[in-house]
Amino acid sequence: MKKISVAITTYNGEKYIKQQLLSIFNQSVKPHEVVIIDDGSSDSTTDLIKAFISQNGIKNWRIEQNKENLGFIANFKKAISLTTGDIIFLCDQDDIWRSDKIELMLKVFENKKAEAVSSSFRVIDENGIIKDENYENNFGLINLPLKAELTSIPAKTVMHCNISPGCTSALSRKTADIYINSTDCILPHDFEINLIAAALGGLYFLNLPLVDYRIHSSNTLGLTAKPQTRTEIAEEKLFASKILYKTNSDYHSYLTVCEQRLNALKEKNIFKALKLNFYKEYRLLYSIKERAGDIINIRGN
Repeated sequence: MKKISVAITTYNGEKYIKQQLLSIFNQSVKPHEVVIIDDGSSDSTTDLIKAFISQNGIKNWRIEQNKENLGFIANFKKAISLTTGDIIFLCDQDDIWRSDKIELMLKVFENKKAEAVSSSFRVIDENGIIKDENYENNFGLINLPLKAELTSIPAKTVMHCNISPGCTSALSRKTADIYINSTDCILPHDFEINLIAAALGGLYFLNLPLVDYRIHSSNTLGLTAKPQTRTEIAEEKLFASKILYKTNSDYHSYLTVCEQRLNALKEKNIFKALKLNFYKEYRLLYSIKERAGDIINIRGN
């Protein structure tokens, strides 16, 4: 059986952390280790975690507190780097896992050449009340038809949008090592991990709601994307294409197209923007609406 690790990051999470820990403790398939990295909490988060571990006599869970705040991306990188498992489950501090989450996602790794797997989720509020379980196409995050249960996700889909929150994700040791050794911590860790897995041809989406994803006033990201200009989005896509290319050189054409698109937008050069339409990768990555939007954006400036 593959060794299972859980990587948890915390920061001032005293309100919900016990519910999350309990949902991991009660999994039908137990993890072999749980690594918790606290990013310098000023509340009782670490005391609650230590008490939970002690009261339940758990020997294979450990917590470490950073002396300085790293931020959520670098802190997750640290947590992942300290795991030793073959499969690493990512975990936030304020959600609730379904009791068979590890069991069902582990089966995907055992039956497919999976490098990362994400599940669907339900949205709950601060009081744990379900607010939304209409998880069709994973709340619209995945822009392709999904199979009833398991779908292989191509790189172009992840380039369009990260397919699921990190709290729903698990990754292979191979993907973890690539991420740890190559990340610049520019994009969110879950987005970068999914890009790496897709570049390796092993990203899967399990169309089952295995996490109650809590939306509250202190979420680091949540489901609402921050406003971005077209140029800022193009810069993000360029970062994403660089990750694909670093993982798999076959994606060099994606990198070229993203570089040229960003240059056209920055230079407000309509001829460069029109020239992009000769690249099949540009037509593959961007819809007609997006391509027309590039022209309109340049002409409007």
